[in-house]
Amino acid sequence: MEWNDQLEAYNKNTGIFYTIANDNSNLYLTIKATDQNIIRKIVLGGITFTINTMGGNKNGAAISFPAYYGTDPLFFITTNNRPESDVTKNKIQMDSMNARNKQLKDRFKKIGVRGIQTIKDCLYSPNSNLFESIL
Repeated sequence: MEWNDQLEAYNKNTGIFYTIANDNSNLYLTIKATDQNIIRKIVLGGITFTINTMGGNKNGAAISFPAYYGTDPLFFITTNNRPESDVTKNKIQMDSMNARNKQLKDRFKKIGVRGIQTIKDCLYSPNSNLFESIL
């Protein structure tokens, strides 16, 4: 799906822009955070999307990303999100951000699943056959 950087909603309590969409077989959630503190919270603690067809705030099906084993969330972002005005420093900073993005991509390997009757509450790899079969 194409979002063209136009997300439909903003949650002022969390500081996150988001859009929810669906097609015949999938439900999509796209989020965008621009505040460095909010991004840090998402990286460290993940974000959970809960669907509760009965109303209320508890006992819904939930997908969390990223999800971690043990001490993985101790990985911490320490980069400045503003580019340097000096061209050389900016190049070094961009190289550092690209390296950090690769590290984040390498760490974001698990999705938490909870409350789906046909699936055991657990962490799953996004490319596992089990996970693909439920989505």
